[in-house]
Amino acid sequence: MATDYHRLVPMTASCACPPAPVQGSPPTSDNGRISVRETTPRVAAKPYLVEEEGKWSLAVPPTVKDTRGPLPVGDTRIDMADVYVTRAGDTAASINAGIVGKRALLLTPAIYSLSEPISIVTSGFIVLGLGFPTLVATAGKSALVISADSARVCGVLLEAGTSLDQGPRGPTEPLLRWAGNEGVGCAPQIASDGP
Repeated sequence: MATDYHRLVPMTASCACPPAPVQGSPPTSDNGRISVRETTPRVAAKPYLVEEEGKWSLAVPPTVKDTRGPLPVGDTRIDMADVYVTRAGDTAASINAGIVGKRALLLTPAIYSLSEPISIVTSGFIVLGLGFPTLVATAGKSALVISADSARVCGVLLEAGTSLDQGPRGPTEPLLRWAGNEGVGCAPQIASDGP
C-alpha cells in the first residue's frame, strides 16, 4: 500500500550533521563550552500523528545511534486503539488506569493537576503532547515517572504546583524521574523539544 505523504503531519525533524571545519582548532572551542562530534551518539525525530484513508495512527521514527547526516525513513505505526488520549480534567489516577495495556499516551492541550505521578512502566512506551499540555505536580511529587526501557517523551510541559521546599511532604521531587534505559527525552537520553 502506498503512503499518502501529503497527509503526514510531522511535528519536527532532526538530523546529525558533520562538524564545521575550523582550521587549527581542537575538538572543543569556546573554553570547552562547545563540543564538536563526528557523529551523534543517539538521535530520533519526534513521533507524530498520521491520517491515511480516514484512519489515524501514531508514527514513531526509529532511534539511530552513532550517525551523521539525514535520519533514515521507516516509521513504526501505533494504531489509535493502542493509544490512550487524555481529556481536560483527567487525573493521574485516570491516566494511569487508561494507559494499562496501551503502547502510547497522547496528551491533549490542557493543564493537568496531578496529585500522583503518571507512571510509565511499559517498554517502548510513547508519551506525546499536542499543543503543549502542562502536567502540574500539586503534591510535591514527580509529574512523570519513567521506569520502562526505550520510552520516549515529547511535547510536554512540566510545572511544580508547590514551592521547592514547601511541599506537603517536604522538598519537591524532580518533575521528571527517569529510571528506564535507552529512552528518548531526558539526559542521558536525548530530547525531542521541537515545535
